[in-house]
Amino acid sequence: MKPNFLTQFEAHPKYLFGLSILSGILLSLSWYMPLIFLIFLGFVPILAYEKYIYDHRPNKGYRKLFLGLWFTFFLWNVGTTWWLWNASKPASIAAWLANGALQTLPVLFFHWTKRLSKDKFGYLPFLAFWLFFEYLHFNWSLSHPWLQVGNVFAFLPQVVQWYEYTGVLGGTLWVLSVNILIFYSLFYRYTWIGSALLFLIPTGISLGIYYTYEEEGKTSEILVIQPNIDTYEEKYNYNARTGNDNSNPLTYGQQVERLFQLADENCSEKTQVVLMPETSLHQIIEESEVRTNYSFGMAKMFLEKHPHSVLIAGVNSRIRYPNEAKAQTQSKTYRTYGGVFYDNYNSALFIDNQLNTKFYHKSKLVIGVETNPFGWLFRVLDKVLMLNMGGMVGNLGVQAEPEVFSYSDSLAKSNLKVAPVICYESVYGEFVGKYIQKGATLITIITNDDWWDDTAGHRQHFHYARLRAIEMRRSIARSANTGISGFINQRGDILQKSNYKEMTTLRHEVTLNGKLTVYAQQGNYLGKLGGFIAIFIFLSAFVKRKVNQ
Repeated sequence: MKPNFLTQFEAHPKYLFGLSILSGILLSLSWYMPLIFLIFLGFVPILAYEKYIYDHRPNKGYRKLFLGLWFTFFLWNVGTTWWLWNASKPASIAAWLANGALQTLPVLFFHWTKRLSKDKFGYLPFLAFWLFFEYLHFNWSLSHPWLQVGNVFAFLPQVVQWYEYTGVLGGTLWVLSVNILIFYSLFYRYTWIGSALLFLIPTGISLGIYYTYEEEGKTSEILVIQPNIDTYEEKYNYNARTGNDNSNPLTYGQQVERLFQLADENCSEKTQVVLMPETSLHQIIEESEVRTNYSFGMAKMFLEKHPHSVLIAGVNSRIRYPNEAKAQTQSKTYRTYGGVFYDNYNSALFIDNQLNTKFYHKSKLVIGVETNPFGWLFRVLDKVLMLNMGGMVGNLGVQAEPEVFSYSDSLAKSNLKVAPVICYESVYGEFVGKYIQKGATLITIITNDDWWDDTAGHRQHFHYARLRAIEMRRSIARSANTGISGFINQRGDILQKSNYKEMTTLRHEVTLNGKLTVYAQQGNYLGKLGGFIAIFIFLSAFVKRKVNQ
């Protein structure tokens, strides 16, 4: 039986609207320190909303449920990713509405299953459908996993050290389970002991791991460059914010000179890797002709002066195909212009001290900027649908498998294997795990976090990397054009970091690790398990309903 105060609330005409607002506010606030633990209450109003629809509208209510959930999740998206507004107002609204609508799906399927089974399975389907949804949200064409529930602990990684076994989906399962027990305590007068224990035990285990974990292995000195080139007014001729050409942008030569001057002045004899941010060398490099490019010439002079170092830099690159038939067999994103068939890429370029080169092409692209999720259907509209942010515009190519950059230094007696993670890819734990499976002993992240100004956007992005460090037990070196560059150890601790709008370099010795965590090996197995359980329960309930009819 519900407590009297809840019965009174239910009788209020604005009860459901109040639940929608309350949940949206709690979920939004939990993304900000020190309010993280509000996440353990954020889904309680959602469960109460669904329960009211189930109890009071036995044959209808799906529209009411969808609209209420959509409003809640819209508020959550706005409250946590409001900074998208600074990059594109129309695109941000579209993202908030679209992602909010998608987030209603697991609750709607749970509600449908609940009706079909006459509430036979309790809240197990809710957990299963949500885990399955988050798994899909990592992998489908509409992927936008920024608000995966387990990401909420990025600012407090000390309490989720067991992510090395579960990944962020383990955090999602933890949060939702505690919410369910609190919901039971409120609405069914269950004891609070269960929810307290479920909160305290994983926290205690995590703190035990955190305070006893010790890094082992060789060390390597890394230099990260933060050139602080204004993305809107200095980097490109076109200003994505005003829609006009810039009056006095930095020339490409000036930008490249700044990068290599910073590297030259701060590189020591022990520095093994010099890391430059995403698209720092943004003038398109023909991959087959890389040695004739101006920026390669600058890199050559730098590496001749610092022969103990290697370079990893973000570049815009291009591959040309000899004819259309070859392009069709090798690419789904190829373009054609003036009889030339080609692919453009957001890439990481690796140049070792022997001037050997490798390219890695970014595989997890930003929807609406680097990829059109409906390109297969609306390819002719790519130029209309895609945002022009000043660099390459339209569907970019991707690489099927991650590339690990290897470097052996006989003098230092080290064998460095680097995961060159590019920007948005750092939000995808299972994807980063593929680098680790290929032997990466260090994670590097190159990014440009200047699009959102000095807001929560670049801070969230930086702290998400702390979760990757825990999941893989790898040190992280991060180079941002501006935003936050820095170093993170294998426990997720920040060792060094820069400030926003600061031209600087950071140098640090990081510990290399070659061991595989459970999560690096198994990936998002909780999402797959959730999908299996969700589909099985739904089908069994559906079949039984049909048989009974």
